[in-house]
Amino acid sequence: MQAAIDLIAAEGRGDLSLGDIADRVGVGLRALELGFKQELDVTPMEYLRVSRLRRAYDELQTAGPGSGLRVAEVAQKWGFFHTGRFSRLYRQRFGEYPSATLRSAEQMSVEGNRARGQADLHGQGALVELPGH
Repeated sequence: MQAAIDLIAAEGRGDLSLGDIADRVGVGLRALELGFKQELDVTPMEYLRVSRLRRAYDELQTAGPGSGLRVAEVAQKWGFFHTGRFSRLYRQRFGEYPSATLRSAEQMSVEGNRARGQADLHGQGALVELPGH
């Protein structure tokens, strides 16, 4: 099962199917299913879905302002072609809608840039060591 887990971890987009995974690791679909249930107590589809949701979360969380990133594009990239279902699964997993993650990331990026800009305006762009620390 480690080979299947590694293959899922190396997935660059959401186009890997369970049949692809089984073929690449040299087992049948049933053996893949049993292996995941025995070792991880989840089905391979659940594992794949959670892995893709996590990657979508990471991508949305690192979006900067003006990136033009759209939730629907991220969902499709990671194999979720029904954005309503993606949004529901995402909220169940992370406690917020994907659009909220994207807005939060964009806002944090803007605030971070603003704070860095203000620090640079005041000549404080570099870290200063405090006396006694």
